Amino acid sequence: MQTFLKYAAEPETDRILQIFRRVLQIEARIGSGLALGGAPGHPVVQVFGGHMPYRIALILLIFAGWAGFTTPAVAQGWGMVDTEGAGGAGAYVCAEPGAAGDSAPCFRVTCENDAALHYEIALFSDASPSLADQIAVELRVDGRASGLLLFQTGAQTEGMASLSAPFDPRLHGALIEQLRKGNRAGLVIQNPAGAIVVPLSLRGSSKSLGAVMEACPLPEVPLDDPAAMVLDEIVRACGQLEGSVAMEPGFERHEDLDGDGRDDVVIDYAAAVCSEMASLYCGSGGCTVGFFLARGEGFSKIFDGVIRGYTAQPGGLLALDLHGTACGLYGFEACRKVFRIADDSFALVEEIAGIAAQAAQAADRAAARAEAEPKAESARSGAGEEDLSPAQARSTENRQDDERPSSDTPEPAPEPALEGAGEEGSVVLPAEGEGAPGDLAPERPALVMPTAPFGG
Repeated sequence: MQTFLKYAAEPETDRILQIFRRVLQIEARIGSGLALGGAPGHPVVQVFGGHMPYRIALILLIFAGWAGFTTPAVAQGWGMVDTEGAGGAGAYVCAEPGAAGDSAPCFRVTCENDAALHYEIALFSDASPSLADQIAVELRVDGRASGLLLFQTGAQTEGMASLSAPFDPRLHGALIEQLRKGNRAGLVIQNPAGAIVVPLSLRGSSKSLGAVMEACPLPEVPLDDPAAMVLDEIVRACGQLEGSVAMEPGFERHEDLDGDGRDDVVIDYAAAVCSEMASLYCGSGGCTVGFFLARGEGFSKIFDGVIRGYTAQPGGLLALDLHGTACGLYGFEACRKVFRIADDSFALVEEIAGIAAQAAQAADRAAARAEAEPKAESARSGAGEEDLSPAQARSTENRQDDERPSSDTPEPAPEPALEGAGEEGSVVLPAEGEGAPGDLAPERPALVMPTAPFGG
């Protein structure tokens, strides 16, 4: 009875409950002497012309009902995609019919047709209303968040939509292991028109996913990869909050910052979004950005910290737009510091504050727009996507809530920031001509994450 009641809490148990009730009714009638055959106290049931003790008959009847109950569930377990003649491998599972919409949504992990390993979701009928171009999908295993993936919406036809997301070996190895070892899973498709919840079985997932991971080559992660190093840091920080990380466009950028003709790397921490705290790397001072210069066969970190924007300037200079307190101003006021990076010194060569800094930032933005317009027009005409120039100004100003005085009465002007100290959300940088301190990353307040252009 305890085993039976355990499964009574699961969906679609009405059928076996009816069988069980019928068995109890038969047993009650037998106990009342209404059953045919058998001596008093030892009734039997006639089966195919013979006699069988009634308890054995009841057990067989229960097992018959159990078989009828479990057969449909087996059909909803994991299976392998037929890739004969196509190459690659794939594993899939579909939700139980009626779990979401008229038809059962399906989830696949596949490298069919020798494509790169990726995820797919197929939605049918009313399970796919007005899908956005990009949708975050949370994967849950045994009731706990296990991963957050960004899916791109592909072809949509009447009554059907297809979504896909790339497999990232830096993030998804642990997710696959949880899918292989868990009992139940679920997709929470965070569509703006309304969340779509898809419950999934993990029956057979270990064998099917194991075969796919063995057959499909994993994308290579380059050695000395700044993005992988930063991403590992972010995943660990988010994991301490029991969250999962999803990648947004713009996390890793390649551009020549120091003018040596080689692509350097810019990492926007805020484009790796933590499901439990989207503002993990943003605050009133902007968002955390890391700069890595190409050196030898790898990269060398020149700076990481909270900034509002940056501009790569001729002569191996890097201009950083900072929280106002870095220039001894109010937090919302403009502050720009220009550093020499071509010789790896990160020495301060110029500080611009207030109205002059605002003018410099506005000039950079205007130049960036003027340079980007022909490329944007080319992209619209089908010639390709916009390719932003290395000299273009990058700004996080729209992604953070500036501090502003709460009344018409101005606050007392703050003292100039001292090296190694500053209010929360600020970046304190060295005085002119000085080298950078060892750790320039400030404490990051938990404020609302901005929206563009970093990670957006």
